[in-house]
Amino acid sequence: MNKLTIPLVIFFIGLATYISRNGTKAANTTFESPVPIEISRESRKELERTNIKNHSNYKNFDEALIASLAMEDDEEVIHALKAGANPNIIFNNRKFTMAMDKSLNCNPKILMALIEAGADLNMKDTHNKSALDYAKRNGNEECINILIDSGAK
Repeated sequence: MNKLTIPLVIFFIGLATYISRNGTKAANTTFESPVPIEISRESRKELERTNIKNHSNYKNFDEALIASLAMEDDEEVIHALKAGANPNIIFNNRKFTMAMDKSLNCNPKILMALIEAGADLNMKDTHNKSALDYAKRNGNEECINILIDSGAK
């Protein structure tokens, strides 16, 4: 038997054990909470440099809506929605909508604007949760009432 055989066997057993343990961690990971719309500090500075109120900086009003939401500029969100932005934009791979985000964080003003623009309040994300589910999760009574009064289930 070669001098390298035993160390190589031990190395490969250790490697296989490491891969099997760490490989299953990703498969067993669950995601508890959605991430609200946030942008990096650098992106926020870039948006501040480009005049957000000048919607010609964007290809369409959907882009202006997302930028305005990220900047937390309620007036511009409402303006973009009134100009025809899609209130049902899905902005991540979990199929999280703006109505879900504003229900989770309870922003009644924007939630009402989304509803008035035709947001589908019964859309479900990949965890089968709706805007109402997120409002209930955080106990946001004002947003819960707005959603129920608007027909959310």
